[in-house]
Amino acid sequence: MSDRAAPSARRMTSQERRSQLTEAAVDVAAAGGFQALTLDAVAERAGVTRNLIYHYFPRGRPDLLLAVVGYAGEELTHDWLTDSDVPLEERLIQNFARFFEHALEPSRVWLVHRHGRMLGDPEVTALGEEYRAVIVRAVALNHLGTEEPGPAATGALRAYLDFGERALDEWRERGLDAADVYPLLADTLLAVVGSVKGTEGSLPAAR
Repeated sequence: MSDRAAPSARRMTSQERRSQLTEAAVDVAAAGGFQALTLDAVAERAGVTRNLIYHYFPRGRPDLLLAVVGYAGEELTHDWLTDSDVPLEERLIQNFARFFEHALEPSRVWLVHRHGRMLGDPEVTALGEEYRAVIVRAVALNHLGTEEPGPAATGALRAYLDFGERALDEWRERGLDAADVYPLLADTLLAVVGSVKGTEGSLPAAR
C-alpha cells in the first residue's frame, strides 16, 4: 500500500465560492419561487453553513435575491445582436431565439426572471428594470437607430416586452405550437416600431 497522501481538494477562490452560492440560490428560486429562497435552503443546496453565506452575502436574503436576479438578467441580456452589418431580419431571429429558448423550456433563469417581476421588492424591481432597459436600448438601436429613444418609443417598447413575456408564458402553459409565436411577436414588434417611428416622442431626448 502506498504511503503517499491523497491530494487535498483545491480550495475555492472567493469568486468561485460566490458563484457556487449564487447558482444554488438560482436553483432554489427557480424550483420554488422566491418564497422558497431561504438561507437554510441555499446552504443545504450548496452543502455549506449559513455563516458562510453571510460571509459572501452580508445582508443575507436581500443580497441573495439581488444576486439571483442579476444572474438571470445577465443570462437573458448578454450578447444581444445589434451589429448593423447583419441584416435586420437575421438580428431579429437570433435575438428572439434567446428568449424563446429560455421561455418555452422554461429555463431556470426565465423562471427566476418571471418570479422577480412579481415579487414587489423595490431593490429587486429596480435591478430588474436595469436589465429591461438593456433590451429596450438594443431593440431601439436595431429598429430606430438610437439607444436613447424618446419617451413614446421607450414606453411602447417597454410595453411590448411585457406583452412578449406574457405571450411566451401563455404559449408554453397552453401547449401551443411554438412555430406560431415567432410571427406573432415579430409582427407585433414591427407594428409597435412603425407606430412610433418618426413621431416626436420617438426621437432622442434633448441633452
